Amino acid sequence: MHTRIRGCAAALILIAVVMATGCRPGGGTTPTTRPPIGGGGGVQHKRVTYPAVSVPGGVGTEMGMKNAGVPIGAAKPCTNCYITSFHASLVDSSGRDVNVREGYWLHHMVLANTMPSSPGLACGMEGFFTSGNERMTIDLQQSGNYGYPVRANDSWSLIEELANVTTSAKMMSVAVDFSYVPMGTAGIRPAKPLWIGASGCMGAYIPAQQGQHSYSWTWTATTNAKIIYAHMHMHDGATKGTFAVNGQQYCDSTQFYGTTPESIEGPGTQMQGMAHISEVHSCQGTTANPLATFKRGDRLTQTAFYDSNAHMLMGTEPLMGIGHAWIDVSAF
Repeated sequence: MHTRIRGCAAALILIAVVMATGCRPGGGTTPTTRPPIGGGGGVQHKRVTYPAVSVPGGVGTEMGMKNAGVPIGAAKPCTNCYITSFHASLVDSSGRDVNVREGYWLHHMVLANTMPSSPGLACGMEGFFTSGNERMTIDLQQSGNYGYPVRANDSWSLIEELANVTTSAKMMSVAVDFSYVPMGTAGIRPAKPLWIGASGCMGAYIPAQQGQHSYSWTWTATTNAKIIYAHMHMHDGATKGTFAVNGQQYCDSTQFYGTTPESIEGPGTQMQGMAHISEVHSCQGTTANPLATFKRGDRLTQTAFYDSNAHMLMGTEPLMGIGHAWIDVSAF
């Protein structure tokens, strides 16, 4: 089984502290960007490729792991705009998209706004996009005319934890494909991210445990809103993540394994033929038919379910249960 090189669990705690205090440490290399790749109706597209890192090869049953810290000043695809969709990938030194088939594993990445115009909900942070190797596309336009506002004074940070399931070091970069429209686009509604970890604000990680188990955390709402999107990022061994308002479930984010050739370890990897999480069920509502609504004082609970009898854990690697939702607070 895969285990990991330790010492990475502090990364998400650090980004929460950075965002809560407004600290802006230096560092980070200016990322490269790919020109717009088409589109119509005023929608533009841009791929931002963040700085490459070297991820060591694995040793024995331990995969190679690189925690790239918290580079402050992660590039934005646009300013004075609304981002309407996000999709994360990994690319190699030639710019080719790669996956665990070739030995590259997007363990997780998080983009956060450290200086948003309004504070984040739940945990006081505004983590607005997260992805693991499931590489979800979040398309806010499927819920209506929604977008995430990006202003000139916003400051973005990137957390990334990348893995290598071969025995040789690999250079890899996180790349994010964005779609966006100008801030003045008629009729667009601002969507706000809602991030809740399965063990609390400072605990996106939860301990590894064999067999069947689950972890929950509840946030008491401080605003009124419609929920228009939800999914949960988890680690291997997960079966599903659920979302509920006052005990009424509104989303079941099932985790799927090995549904694409790219998500199965290929030749030269440590566990050739092993299937990893490749798709995650997301729940998407609309303005007229949201997934759920909540009011100030309501209780929003998220639960992460794991079963090592059904899917192998990554050794003693801590688990994750990041609940990522989008809400419309303008509807009230």
